[in-house]
Amino acid sequence: MAGSSDPVNIFSTSYYAPFKLYQIKRTLAEKAVYAIEHWKEQWRIYPIPDVQRLDNGLQFRGTASGKRAIGIVLRFLLNLGVTPLFGSPSKPWTNPHVEGHNRVFNEKVWGQNWFTSLEQIDHECERFNSESLEYFHYKYAPLIVNGQFNYLEHHEDVPTDRLVSRKDQKVYFTRFVESLERHGVAHTVIMNEYVPLPEKFTHQFVFVEWNLEKEQLSFYSEYHKVITLIKQIRFRLNL
Repeated sequence: MAGSSDPVNIFSTSYYAPFKLYQIKRTLAEKAVYAIEHWKEQWRIYPIPDVQRLDNGLQFRGTASGKRAIGIVLRFLLNLGVTPLFGSPSKPWTNPHVEGHNRVFNEKVWGQNWFTSLEQIDHECERFNSESLEYFHYKYAPLIVNGQFNYLEHHEDVPTDRLVSRKDQKVYFTRFVESLERHGVAHTVIMNEYVPLPEKFTHQFVFVEWNLEKEQLSFYSEYHKVITLIKQIRFRLNL
């Protein structure tokens, strides 16, 4: 069993297409500013992703101020040209790469030590990251050398107080369709807002696209590799 005299927050990042790279870092708290700080450090060294997968914590959604309001994490990602993708709440198996990586970290580091200081935690995280990086360079070095990737410049300032542009900007969600037994209404929740869906999709997963430029929400279902648009509604951005 691992332990520490102080509460500890671990921030996990994972690249899994076209290569796999896992990195762990201790943060001071589960806050948006620390997530952004970590991404900035990472993306000065490693490529900026096209899509950033997120869980549904409030620090990532940033909707405490109301429905359909995007917080500083989403503004940071969108202003950088990164498309946010939220996993399905309380369904960790829908995010197997990150969850599998976290399980390896727990087995190799968190469950094998009794930590007595924050410095010891940092040391073990660094050791774990070094092993991951060593394997990454061994297996994926040609992709890095020959690939066309973007990096965050050290002097680059990415606004977080506003959304610079909504042109071609989208936010994606994976969602499980539930049903309120009392009313029997199939629905899912997007940005703190209940959205009803056709009853036949109850207990199925749907893929949701929020087009910020068109202020439009589109729901898709897939069956036998056939993608079907099942619903489309106006979904205004709360600025």
